[in-house]
Amino acid sequence: MKRILLAITIGITAVSFAGAEGWKVSGIIAANYSETAVSDNWSGGEADARTWMIKGEGSAEKDMEKTNWLNTAKMEFGKASLGDDPEQENADLIDMDSVYSYKMNSCLNLYSAVTADSQFTELFDPAVIGESAGIGWILVAKEKQNLKTRAGAALRQTVASGADTENDTGAEWITNYDLKMNEHTKFVSELKMFTAFEASADTRWDNSLYIKLGEYLTAQAGYLLVNSGMPGTDLKDTIETRLTFGLGISYNLF
Repeated sequence: MKRILLAITIGITAVSFAGAEGWKVSGIIAANYSETAVSDNWSGGEADARTWMIKGEGSAEKDMEKTNWLNTAKMEFGKASLGDDPEQENADLIDMDSVYSYKMNSCLNLYSAVTADSQFTELFDPAVIGESAGIGWILVAKEKQNLKTRAGAALRQTVASGADTENDTGAEWITNYDLKMNEHTKFVSELKMFTAFEASADTRWDNSLYIKLGEYLTAQAGYLLVNSGMPGTDLKDTIETRLTFGLGISYNLF
């Protein structure tokens, strides 16, 4: 079952990204690297340090009169080391969504979706696969600003080698917002919430700011908040956050 679900999700995304007729495809890949090296007799408090990260995002959308099929993929991988300590991952993410919508009117639609979340370290082990269906709303649809949300019933499977698949049934709420401030600056935000009927709740709020400084030079800032726990649990024990800044090369794939 694990292999089948992953194959379906990856296959759907790959087919659309192939750029078949009628698809609007976009993507960007960026890489950041920083290093500090000091001599053995250095009297300051600094130590040898190295940080690098590669990040890629892409989307493929087929918009028809009554239907819309949107596939998105986000991938990150990076490592950091300090002094003689071994390198450790400071970014490790694979996130893929495929959402098919039937338009009831200009603002309201019915949708079904398949999602896959995992990491490059121990690839797809574990992985979280989700299937959902419900109603979506387009709240803002402008040339430089978009806000949409969807909510519905959801199934979720957590799969890992050597362990039984963990199945959850519940409800999801996902909100996406993007703002193009000018031709060089863009802000993207996504809020994902999943509540299982067994009362567990997961929240993921991912924010990214891109500032293009030149043809291949981009500054990036990111804020990620993750919360997994039971209602009533002290938030300070379950909320995790990550703040990143980077300056590096970028390339538009499509």
